[in-house]
Amino acid sequence: MGVTKLSKVSVIVPRSEVPFVLRELSEFGMFHPSQPHSEKYDPKLDELSSKAFRTYIALGEIVRDASLKLEPGILDILAKGYHISKEKFTVSDWEDLVNRVEANAKPLIDEIGRALSIANEAEKTFSSDKALREALRLVSGFSIDFKQFATLKRVRIIFAVVTAKDLREVKKSLPEAIVVDTPLTKAESAVVIATPKSSGEFVEKVLRSFEVEPFSIPTDLPQNPAEAFKVVDGRVSETEKKLTESKQRLAETVKNNENRILALYEISKTAHSVLDEMKRSGDLKRMAVLQGYIPHTKEPQFKESFGRWIAVAEEVHPVAGHGHGGEHEQSDVPTLMSNPGFTNSFEVITMNQGAPRYGEIDPTAIIGLIFPIFYGIMFGDLGHGLVMLLFGVLLLARNAPSLKSWGRILTLAGLSSAVVGLLIGEAFGLEIKVFIPALGQLTLVELVERFHEGQPLAIPTINIVALKLMLKISILLGMAHLATGHLVGIVNDIRGKAYVELISERLPTFAMYVGFIFLFFAFLGARFQISALFSDYSRATPLFFFLHGPPVAVSGTIAVALLAGPLALYVIAKPAFIVMGKFPKESVGMAAMQNLIEGVFEKIPSFLSNTVSYTRLAVLLTVHASLLIALNLAWKMPFGSGIPLIIICNILIIALEGLIVYIQDLRLHLYEWFTKFYGGTGIVFRRFSSDTIRSEVEWKD
Repeated sequence: MGVTKLSKVSVIVPRSEVPFVLRELSEFGMFHPSQPHSEKYDPKLDELSSKAFRTYIALGEIVRDASLKLEPGILDILAKGYHISKEKFTVSDWEDLVNRVEANAKPLIDEIGRALSIANEAEKTFSSDKALREALRLVSGFSIDFKQFATLKRVRIIFAVVTAKDLREVKKSLPEAIVVDTPLTKAESAVVIATPKSSGEFVEKVLRSFEVEPFSIPTDLPQNPAEAFKVVDGRVSETEKKLTESKQRLAETVKNNENRILALYEISKTAHSVLDEMKRSGDLKRMAVLQGYIPHTKEPQFKESFGRWIAVAEEVHPVAGHGHGGEHEQSDVPTLMSNPGFTNSFEVITMNQGAPRYGEIDPTAIIGLIFPIFYGIMFGDLGHGLVMLLFGVLLLARNAPSLKSWGRILTLAGLSSAVVGLLIGEAFGLEIKVFIPALGQLTLVELVERFHEGQPLAIPTINIVALKLMLKISILLGMAHLATGHLVGIVNDIRGKAYVELISERLPTFAMYVGFIFLFFAFLGARFQISALFSDYSRATPLFFFLHGPPVAVSGTIAVALLAGPLALYVIAKPAFIVMGKFPKESVGMAAMQNLIEGVFEKIPSFLSNTVSYTRLAVLLTVHASLLIALNLAWKMPFGSGIPLIIICNILIIALEGLIVYIQDLRLHLYEWFTKFYGGTGIVFRRFSSDTIRSEVEWKD
């Protein structure tokens, strides 16, 4: 289900023809490279890989510094649409591609590098002048000529700015010096220190201990602080203007070449990735061995395309015990997920846990059916559902590759929410039949109670009868969902021939869960009376609506049998397999005791907690309806003043609660369901030359 059968292929070619073969593999497309580890690299491919890497790094610095993006952000796409034209590179092989990319990138790298260097230098000069101006601003009120200080032969004059809190300590530390201070600000003071020439270094050390540096004016400026400030103040304006101009030139250069920069950056990254992996082409001196995986259905096409060389293909079969930590685990076999139609979009949810192993069932198709249903139940409202549906359609209409999956998911989730809202008679928290009587006839259960005994309620409330019904539906859906997870795990073990795990864990756990389901309904039929659980033959076991099972006592007996028998198997199976050598050697008694404790105190209680967790379907639907009940009280505000509040809050509810419902839906799948059968430890099948956004390679003859 959703996983394509693969073949492992090998092509043996002369090393001189490797670049051409790589071109053929690129045109073939569906090839997942898997080169064996080797200390030796193909010298030609190693050189090309390094060249592509240097170009990629140089362009990457420009992309990072200019904050360029391969694909616009979602807000830009929504506002402006998706308009990206791919730059085409027409080349004969990968060597030609790398050389062409390097030749095209070098002028851009040099031009933008020069512009960036000028801008950085202007930035540095501006920052330096600005800092000097602020320093001179503090002392610009002093009419001191620093040049005269240097003419004194026996006295050293030091000028500094000291914080007010350190000023007293500075004076105490320099008892023999003459210290004159003048407040500059509340926090700082200017000090002039007169000391003998021989004590100058000591004074500087004392000042440095307070993190104070003697103040001096650069020699290219007037040595009078007031005059120097005027000069620097004017210079700052000039450097700021130069900085602005240099940044504008840099921005214009980048903007005029943005698409080309990104295209070259992307294709150089792709080239490096491909060549770096394929350069490990075996230890033969004159022949290269290229290995990988292809879809089994493309095996004839592969042999035809590479028939002029030595091409070998062999179908890959899942190894017995695959994926359960055994010796035979195929860690290098990738998984090509193949989900047709709308189910393809739900691969993003599966990939939250990771890809399935090769030969394992891909649960994406099941998720594509169940995920929107769960979402619709928790977010049931015709109005909100239609808004979400329209937003999903908007994402699809923007035609952005990265948003297509989310557009489909939101469209289906919105449709499901609208259908549930129709069935419970709610649209924006209002009664549908009041506005559209024809649609009101489709209401099956009224979740919100607005009338009681024929009289309108002052404030609508949740219908307790309807809530109980939704809780029952949630529990039943949870049981079915969890049972499906257990069954998928059983099928995976059978397909992978993991019979030891199947007998020792999968089958007993599934049988115990079925026993728990019988016990659950028998308990309901016995009205929670343990004494009636095995003795009441008069009442049938309630299932759903008009459906009833066997008598309560029969259901209770079946439940105990399905719990006790499989539990015994769960306890003794592993010790038996340890004796048979199917499990790593350990204490048989300890294994039996551990399984007994785990079965009684972990597995059986977890059945209840996992199942009850699905009541969040009904609970979140109730929370959604309750929020809208509270919000719609604003309709009673005078002169329609509540309408803006209603509009804004509806938008917030759709956005925030829609996200919360998505997270809870995800939790039910990843935590409650996936843990029953799914590891997500597979390797994703990578096309030889991955899909690109800004660039396109056309191979010429």
